[in-house]
Order: sequence, then structure tokens, then C-alpha cells
Amino acid sequence: MKVAVLGAQGFIGSNICSTLEIAGHAVTAFTNVSVDNTRGMIKAGDFDWVLNFAGKTSILESFSNSVGVYKQNIEIALAAMQIASAAGAVLLNTSSYVYGRLAHPALETDQLISANPYMGSKIAIERILTDLSYQLNVGLVTIRPSNIYGYGQRKGMLISSLLQSVQDHHEVVLNDAEPKRDYLYISDFCRLIVCIVESGNRLIGETFNVGSGVTHTNYEVAELVRQLFSVELPVKILGTRRAADILDCSLNIAKIKAAVDWEPQYSLDEGIKASLKAARLI
Repeated sequence: MKVAVLGAQGFIGSNICSTLEIAGHAVTAFTNVSVDNTRGMIKAGDFDWVLNFAGKTSILESFSNSVGVYKQNIEIALAAMQIASAAGAVLLNTSSYVYGRLAHPALETDQLISANPYMGSKIAIERILTDLSYQLNVGLVTIRPSNIYGYGQRKGMLISSLLQSVQDHHEVVLNDAEPKRDYLYISDFCRLIVCIVESGNRLIGETFNVGSGVTHTNYEVAELVRQLFSVELPVKILGTRRAADILDCSLNIAKIKAAVDWEPQYSLDEGIKASLKAARLI
């Protein structure tokens, strides 16, 4: 397959590129894309798939620069659609958890609710791309991933922050103990993307939750890191909660597991250990 990857310089995109190439696919990496700088540069047949992993992802930034986050994320999504339309390719749209506060693991059919501007931008993009996919006759597949983690992840995410606190201060420091998240190791996510690319046209028009299917509280993750580094001090909890935070982001992943031959292989413990080995910290 000929695959275009937007956001190829990022943590997820760079790993996707490597995994696709190892699997025998021809990969073209795109960085800093916009509607203007991609118009007219693609011709029919250039790509079979266009994968979009680019855009602003910081929830904190989405509060301080809401309009900017909406603008940049929508602009990139429109550029991805433009490339897919010109090439006659299928577009993979990477969304996020978009369900607000639920009392059960989120299903793809649950109502979309914006709890922060980042999430709002993803909901807006899903609606825009769905509309354009019909107007331009572009095949569209949407995934809503959980928290993807692994070696090379940017600073400021929970696991990377916990690891940094151990290295810098020899203790595990945590802002808020309660939130629950579904964590998926980067290798499992990359394998899934290969499965999607190799699925042909079977998944067009579908939306999938993507995760491990298992949730962990922030405290459970912090305690795991403490044990892995044999830190004697107990986890230090600062008690500072992020604005408008969702306390439970559990996902039901039955649909994606039934659609392709894929199962997550790494537990959280195994994934963190693999990340530490890649960073040569253990």
C-alpha cells in the first residue's frame, strides 16, 4: 500500500511510519501541512491511504488558546481530506475520547459531548469530515484512541511525568489520584494501524474506539512506577485537579476487536517496562 502519514515527526506518527515500512508499505511523511500548501500537489493514485496523526493535543493549551487549537486542528484535518480526495485514497481520521462523563465504558454510539476545547475540536472535525466524505466521495474511517504511551512520548503526559519525577527527585509525584484512563502501548497501536491499512475497504464509514479495554487510576499508574523503580517513599499526591477533568475515560473496544484481527498484547506493566528498556532506564 502507498500510505501518506500526516504528523510523521511526532511520537505516534514516527512510530507508525516505521511500523508500516517494516510491514512492507510505501510511506510518504508529511509535516506542517495546510490546505494551501497541499493544494494541487497530489494526483490520483499517489496514495491508497492518508493517515492523520497531526495537530494540537494539549488539553491545557486548548483552554489557554481555544480558538488557535480549533483553527489548527481543523485546518490539518481539511488538508488531510484534500490530499485523500486528490489521490482517491481512504482517509483515517484520528479523533479522541469524545464522550464527556459517562457511567459506563463508552460505546461508539454514545452521544458526543465536549468537556474541553481540545475534545470540542475533535468532535467538530468528525462532523466536518463526515460531511465532506459524502460530498467528495472519499472513504473515511475514524478512530477514537485512548491514551497512547511509550518511549519518546512528549513531556507533560501522565506516564512521562511520573518517570521524570522519579529521575529528577527520586520520588513519584502525582497531581490527582482519582482519574481513570485506558492506556494503550504504542506497539499495540501501531499493529492496529497496519491491520486497518491492510483491511481494504471493509472499514469505510465506520468509527472505532481504540484502547486496551482496561482502565487504571492515576494512583495505580503512579504506584506501578514507584514499584518498578523501587522507590521507598510513598506516592506524593498534590491534590490539584485539572479544570473540567473527566474522572473516568473507560472505553468499550469490542467493535474494533471484532472488525480486524487485533488484540492488545501489552499490559500496562509490560508496556511501561518496555518503554523503560527502550530508554535504557532499566
